[in-house]
Amino acid sequence: IISDWISPCKAIRQLREELRMGKCSKFWPYLQSFIETLPQLPDAWSLDDLALLDGLPVPEGGWRVHTQRYATDCMEDSSDALAMRALLLYHTRSGPLGMTPVFDAMNHGYNSTWHGHDLDEDGKETFWFRVITDVEPGGEIFRELASGVAYRPRIAAGMHFDEFAGAPEIFRNYGFVEKPPVMWWFDGLLTGERHAWIAQNEAGSPVWFTETEHGPGTNQPGLIMDGDELLKSLEEREQAIVETMGLRMPDITASKQHRLAWEYREAFKSALRRAMEVANESTESIRDEL
Repeated sequence: IISDWISPCKAIRQLREELRMGKCSKFWPYLQSFIETLPQLPDAWSLDDLALLDGLPVPEGGWRVHTQRYATDCMEDSSDALAMRALLLYHTRSGPLGMTPVFDAMNHGYNSTWHGHDLDEDGKETFWFRVITDVEPGGEIFRELASGVAYRPRIAAGMHFDEFAGAPEIFRNYGFVEKPPVMWWFDGLLTGERHAWIAQNEAGSPVWFTETEHGPGTNQPGLIMDGDELLKSLEEREQAIVETMGLRMPDITASKQHRLAWEYREAFKSALRRAMEVANESTESIRDEL
């Protein structure tokens, strides 16, 4: 199931038809692996579920950018639930050449990023990929869903943050919080700047972007000032969510969306607090030297 290279609409329509055919589809062994699964990305959430993300960094285009972008062009009927499932499955599973059985079942990671598609004289198609790092026996081969900072961990801090997909983009596009190293960012209300940094490990140890010809570095004093304001705002918004919707820390009865929203919310706040802590230490050290 391959894209038409101009728009995903052709592949989405074909996927919808294959889903409709079910066991009669020649792709059934492939489709069966996710036929009962609805992608858990915010694009498919209700408005009440999206309210749980209130105040957090929102990627360009908003939480529903994919359905907004493709629904009009690719769906003849916006109420067609099967077409919507096909759209979301295509978005979350398609690779550089469209939807590719086996390859698109791999988890997100960065040890397999070279891809190709060959067509021999008999018309036989072959899709191939290569790993770019050694994989130990019994290890897992990943595929790159998005170009996060882990793709270029040694040089990422010397590049511009706009060149990478951060945790907000990956959460919006695929419905999970990427593990470190990962880029976090937020737009400052007081400075009007976008503050970005790399959470290098599970402890959240930040690596700052440096000022180069690629772009400005991380403004640590600005991050502290804007971060403090944002954390206060998030606390007020969370209290409002509790009072209006009765939603608190999720337990075993909570919905998948509730748990995902809480995970994203807590991951961002934890990363921001750690970044502010280190930035404070750095600025205080500079003051002491002066």
